[in-house]
Amino acid sequence: MKKFLAVVLAAVSPLFAQDAPDVNIEKILRDLDEIAKKQEQTLTSAKQSAFSKIQAAASSDTAAISFYEEATRATQFAGQAQEMQKWLEWKNNNAETLRSSDMRKAVQMHLQYLLLSLKRFDAGDEGGKDFLKPSLEYAKLLRQFLYDLDDSGRRNTQMQQQSGDRSGRTGGRNFTATGNAIRDAQNMVRQNIGGSMFARYLGLEPYLPQQKDWEGSSGSFRGILEKNVMSIYRTDKNPEIMKMWDSIIAYEEERANPKNALDFNVTNWKGVQLPQLHFARANDYIAIGYRNRGIMEIFALIKQHPTHPDFANWISRLREILKPKPAEPEKTETPETPAPAEETPAQ
Repeated sequence: MKKFLAVVLAAVSPLFAQDAPDVNIEKILRDLDEIAKKQEQTLTSAKQSAFSKIQAAASSDTAAISFYEEATRATQFAGQAQEMQKWLEWKNNNAETLRSSDMRKAVQMHLQYLLLSLKRFDAGDEGGKDFLKPSLEYAKLLRQFLYDLDDSGRRNTQMQQQSGDRSGRTGGRNFTATGNAIRDAQNMVRQNIGGSMFARYLGLEPYLPQQKDWEGSSGSFRGILEKNVMSIYRTDKNPEIMKMWDSIIAYEEERANPKNALDFNVTNWKGVQLPQLHFARANDYIAIGYRNRGIMEIFALIKQHPTHPDFANWISRLREILKPKPAEPEKTETPETPAPAEETPAQ
């Protein structure tokens, strides 16, 4: 039997090795063009629809939290067994967070930055300067919001401690739930736009800028200034970059020195973090052409903070700056060879 099957297979195998009939190359190419065109139209339509959804959701905190619920259901519950029951359980367990004005504002801020980022991607490589003003406006709102969030968290903790109630509930107020809502809001606004639930829900990752040129976190005040704004100022040697450093230093000081801050935190800010910011600012003085000022600022840091963990790096950097540039080789002019004298024709 095995021999018989082997003979049959050997007899029919050449039939399967034969090529197909000639293809109509021109038709296939036309079909490929049509398929590619339809695919591009489909992507454009999907992209425009996503833009519209983000824009509408970012228009108010109520619209934002509604879209947050929609995206949560789509990415975490859709298709599960007992989807509706699990979805309603999630809403009930997170009722305090969903009602929280802090969380609603955090979602709205995240969506506003996501929309700004989508527009930045559409503008292309040459459109960076058009987003200086919008980035600065967003950063200003973000700075105040982050400050308010931190302040809300501190006040909630103090009120719970003063109440003396370890259960987290006093006089109808649920301090634990409020604290959780504030933390959820902080996590929400600090999310990376490319990895957020909204980007996954709408498939937006291909339409977002590269993070080496654009800050990816909607809650990074310093990152937004450094990547979206200061990188352009640095390239243009624009002195406005120093105002950005003033804003960053003031913002970091606000966060490092709240009321009743621990002595250790204050000391660490003044002795470690603040000098690091001053060093970065000094390098930007050099980058925009204020070389002498940059040198003197780094030299002052070295003298004032000899025990700083970055001391050796500062020394190395200053030596590098002060190192004489190699002299350019002198250009030697090659004497021109005189043109041959014209011969006088014989008379």
